[in-house]
Amino acid sequence: MRGTSAWSVRHQKEAGRPLADRDERAGSQERALVCGSRYFAGHGAHRRLDQILAKGRSQARGQLTIGELMDRSRLEAFSDGVFAVAITLLALDLTVEGPGHGPLVEQLYDKWPAFLAYLISFFMIGIVWVNHHALVRAITKVDRLLLFLNLVLLLFVVLIPFATATEADYFPANSDDARLAMVLYAGVFLGMSAGFGGIFEWTLHGDRVSQPLPPARHWPARLRFVGGALFYVLALVIALFSAVASFVLIALVAVYYVLENTPVYPAPDRSGDETVA
Repeated sequence: MRGTSAWSVRHQKEAGRPLADRDERAGSQERALVCGSRYFAGHGAHRRLDQILAKGRSQARGQLTIGELMDRSRLEAFSDGVFAVAITLLALDLTVEGPGHGPLVEQLYDKWPAFLAYLISFFMIGIVWVNHHALVRAITKVDRLLLFLNLVLLLFVVLIPFATATEADYFPANSDDARLAMVLYAGVFLGMSAGFGGIFEWTLHGDRVSQPLPPARHWPARLRFVGGALFYVLALVIALFSAVASFVLIALVAVYYVLENTPVYPAPDRSGDETVA
């Protein structure tokens, strides 16, 4: 035994122990190693966890009950669905008589007012959808008033396909019916602009957006967002005298908003989805 190494002696003692004792000791050593590795690995993770909790607490400030507020993502999803339906309904008026009603090229030519009205209305709905998305993503609180303002906007968005089809049936004539159809067309866009302006006005008051605008920028922002309403009023008045001139003015407004970068609120910096209330 004199030449036996310490490791051999310890090994022989270990081998002489019951199997259950050896398993228990091995398990204890493994648990100690795991706990130690978790301690050192988690030392930095604790700081990250504190940051996440702090961020969650800051985002949770101002939350109310589910009965009082609706999540912003539901508001946006519902609105996107309505926009999608409205923009799809526009295409339902793009039809031809089919075989037995003359050459196809003539049938398509006869429908050029419908194609033109479809093009303008399509971009109008698309513009409102883009600006609606840019505005809603800056909102941090969704309350009952905002929900009804959003419904007013969607009310007129859904009317656009009907107004478009009616206007296309009488365009480019300048009869009493044609002028009335153009008044309806301009009036729907005016209502849509008023609904959108109501939502924007709601964002200017209280702590409702991620980065509120300073009071000095309120009026310039109002003019950028709802300035088109003044042109829709003008188009409505002109429609009483000339349907074509009114349609041209509405088309110019659409071109303007396609080229103009309307959003005024910077996008909030969010690393993930959260419940906004």
